[in-house]
Amino acid sequence: MKKFDVIFDGNFIYHRAFSIWATYYKGENLSDVLAEKEGRQRLIRKAIIDFCAIINKFEGAFEVNRVIFVFDERSWRYKLYPNYKYALTKVKGDHYEGFLDVLGRLQRLLESRGFIVTHVDGAEGDDMLATWAYVNNCQEGEGVDHTLLITADSDIRQLVSERLSVYCPIAKKETLYKHYQAPLAIEALPEGVSVVDVNPVEVIIGKILLGDKSDNIPQLKKGFGPAAFTKLVGNYLNSGVSYEWPLAPIIIAGRIIQNFNLKEHEELIKSNATLTYLSPLSMPEEVCERALDEVINKHDSYGYNGTFSLDGVYYGDNE
Repeated sequence: MKKFDVIFDGNFIYHRAFSIWATYYKGENLSDVLAEKEGRQRLIRKAIIDFCAIINKFEGAFEVNRVIFVFDERSWRYKLYPNYKYALTKVKGDHYEGFLDVLGRLQRLLESRGFIVTHVDGAEGDDMLATWAYVNNCQEGEGVDHTLLITADSDIRQLVSERLSVYCPIAKKETLYKHYQAPLAIEALPEGVSVVDVNPVEVIIGKILLGDKSDNIPQLKKGFGPAAFTKLVGNYLNSGVSYEWPLAPIIIAGRIIQNFNLKEHEELIKSNATLTYLSPLSMPEEVCERALDEVINKHDSYGYNGTFSLDGVYYGDNE
């Protein structure tokens, strides 16, 4: 059986757990609930139940080598692009302080149970996922056959490769994204999970030219949508072009400008490439160094060796 590293977008897991947890306390002040031990522990238990359910869904499909969680810190992108907004981490309300406090408690609990938890100043979870993908690719043939990223963020599909797949666990839309030229790495696909082939070059170019409304990143020009994108790049993608990874975003931008004759949009394309192309080389040097140091230092950490259940992960009083 193949050996997998399973890497969770920790923010996705926590935000999803929080959104459900909050429905238990309709009409109540969430700040007060989070100030109470029972409320905090209930939220932590919900997050643990969710991620254990995801792993257990793939029981028998692969052997889990390590379980890794990545989390956001304030993004370097705000300094580069003041209008940037990372919607997933926006929690409105006076309960935000309690929300962050419980997130920190969850991170410490996971680390105390043997899971690898990574986050560094200046990097979003996306940046940490890209850093793990890079380090694991460099470790080919050293005990890990495949990497599975678990997130609902469609941006992450650009990291798909022959040795990395992405699983989106959204209910009724569960999807495993694999490289379009690679065989399915998972031996026994869970029921209800559909498989979608991904050309990462298409995702990369699409993010740069179509922008991202949720992050306030502009499209190439007004009226430029999916149909115009397909018309512009369809033949190019059908030719089987591939990009080596990672590259500097300026190189990606240069290829797009040259291949599609978009010199008049050079400034926007370069900016969007820097903001949306996920690679260690996209980050400022000091952030990249911190991310690589964090991942490399924890790469060979001993992983969790218990059962993937609430009782197996969460026991005793974690306060």
